[in-house]
Amino acid sequence: MTRIDMDLQDAYRRSALSRMSEIVEWMQQDNTGVPVRCQKIFLTTIPCAFTGYDVVEWLCEKLNIEDSAEAMHLASLLCQYGYLFPVTDTKSLQVRDDGSLYRFQTPAFWPSYNSKPDDVYYAIYLTKRMMRNKQKHGLEDFELIEHARLQKTLCDKWDFIRMQAEEQVKLLKECKKADKVVRDSQERAFWRVRKPGPSQLNAFEEDKKKLAATRPKRKSADFLQREIAFLLKSIDRSRAKCSHSFESLQHHCHQYAEHDPFLTSPQPSNPWISDDSTLWNIDDPNAAVYTEKRMKRWAFSFDELLRDPAGIQEFENYLKKEYSSENIRFWKECEKLRFLPLSKVEKRGEEIFYEFLAKHASSEVNIDGRTMENTRQALKKADRFTFREAQEHIYLLMKKDSYVRFIRGDDYQTLLANAVCPSSRKKFFSFVSTVTAANKKQKTPNLSPSAKRRGSATGLEGKAGNGGLSQHSFSTGNLRELDDRSTKSSPNGSSTDLKDEKEIRRKFSAKSLKQKLDDLVSPKEQKLSVPKNSRGPIVNSNQANDSCGVETIAVPNVVAPWDD
Repeated sequence: MTRIDMDLQDAYRRSALSRMSEIVEWMQQDNTGVPVRCQKIFLTTIPCAFTGYDVVEWLCEKLNIEDSAEAMHLASLLCQYGYLFPVTDTKSLQVRDDGSLYRFQTPAFWPSYNSKPDDVYYAIYLTKRMMRNKQKHGLEDFELIEHARLQKTLCDKWDFIRMQAEEQVKLLKECKKADKVVRDSQERAFWRVRKPGPSQLNAFEEDKKKLAATRPKRKSADFLQREIAFLLKSIDRSRAKCSHSFESLQHHCHQYAEHDPFLTSPQPSNPWISDDSTLWNIDDPNAAVYTEKRMKRWAFSFDELLRDPAGIQEFENYLKKEYSSENIRFWKECEKLRFLPLSKVEKRGEEIFYEFLAKHASSEVNIDGRTMENTRQALKKADRFTFREAQEHIYLLMKKDSYVRFIRGDDYQTLLANAVCPSSRKKFFSFVSTVTAANKKQKTPNLSPSAKRRGSATGLEGKAGNGGLSQHSFSTGNLRELDDRSTKSSPNGSSTDLKDEKEIRRKFSAKSLKQKLDDLVSPKEQKLSVPKNSRGPIVNSNQANDSCGVETIAVPNVVAPWDD
């Protein structure tokens, strides 16, 4: 039997155990499973038990089995593999079609979830049985032999094993009689499946041929010589210290922290939050001007340069000045070859060979003779990786020579100096509200200091003499309150400057007053306007007083919440 056949046999066994687990899980369902209830054995009540008749009937009904003998055979297999266990008869693992009681084994002890148990647990189990009633829990002959063998092999752990057995016996004495019966039968059934006797069925018996195949072979002189040569090479192999590795990792994190959108906010704004696509536009591979952050990544490594299409283009322009642009073009063609359909790979491979590698080619690259010979052999059976060795050779050549000169040269420094550095900006705006005082009905004092702006402990105070306002910013929620209060107060804060309503009516009639107001104030100025991108004109308060009845309030610059 070959190793492949043995692996297939293990796969079949795992598949069978998985199928058994599915059947038992189906049997344990509340509505469609096997009827489980409390059963009595003499004067002892066994909880969650079922009879053999119930199991056979359920298998015939759910699995469409016509012959009851076949259903009994399947139930016996479930019992022999440790999915069921008999409550009373622990010596036999056969399911009978009668009123004998059975229980489901704990899923942790199923063979599909549980590996081969340790000998220490088996020694504890045997020692515990020897401490109990010998007539009821006495060991059989093969168990006595196994106990003596374990006592000899586990002599250094025997004190621990005996102590564990004594503790478990004490715990069993405190349990009820029904719990004792269930635990004893469950434990015996488990070890009956895992450690069967000489004349008992072993469901997990391993094939002797498999054990012989897995036995380590005797090492020959040739094998030992090859092992010695490998170990000698391992001694000369360069190794990095942990401290150097940590420093390299720390340097990498600091280097890429600026380019991580989770650690550093992208500039000018995050397009997924602000709905502003400026970041995508400036990072476009076809953008006319590159950003400074994007170009700094080119200096991190040669791989970062090759990941950016703009970096490849600028590097190719630099190589044209050095008359070595065929290297980067050959590398690009090899990359494109990897993604071509198989029907076009052979033809395109020949074109690449005659363009870059053949003798007297139009764009011949410089590779050594061994690489050329290996490439010729690979070209006979062309695939997507025919030029892998030649591509790696050209890659190392550009990385160690041309890339270093490009980063240190004036071309890259000029591009870096002319790069764009976007930054976020806040937008501000101001506005002017104009109101009329011709319809005032009573005099009101100046703006009270109690008019506070939102979030501030200081009030809004007017400056006496010049009619100015203290520089406070108002939110949009206070604009209406400010407008209402401004109609009740004088712009210069003095009540003597206000004209009496009776005097106004005496000097001007309603018709003449309306005409003057229409001439002085345009319809647009009578409304509150909020321009976004420009500052509104500040109307002089003295001119407003001279214009007979038109009052204006100069409101300081306000940052709108939607532009912040």
